[in-house]
Amino acid sequence: MRAVRKRESKRDLAIIQTLLGTGLRISELAALKVSDLEISERKGWLYVRKGKGSKARDIPLDNKTRQTLSSYLEERPEDGTERLFLGQRGPLSELGVNYLVTKYAYQARLEDCTPHQPPA
Repeated sequence: MRAVRKRESKRDLAIIQTLLGTGLRISELAALKVSDLEISERKGWLYVRKGKGSKARDIPLDNKTRQTLSSYLEERPEDGTERLFLGQRGPLSELGVNYLVTKYAYQARLEDCTPHQPPA
């Protein structure tokens, strides 16, 4: 997390914190829409429309994840798309999320760290 904070990107921090705080798969995170998010001061939920086995589910958000997502939403650019996480050329893809995790793991000198395999 220190490597992500050093870059000072609210989007990247929200992505990494959401992965850590919810256990989402990359495909689920990349497919999230702004309307799938419900955040209030004391609670928050993510709605996964199509998870493993094409099953939908609600995931509660902890305080830290709510704070980072709220902070990101305040500066999220409006581009006419409903997708939650945006890249330079539109919605962030699964490859883009994987690249971010790999990049920050390398900067933090973590070995064998992928979105599906946190460091030991």
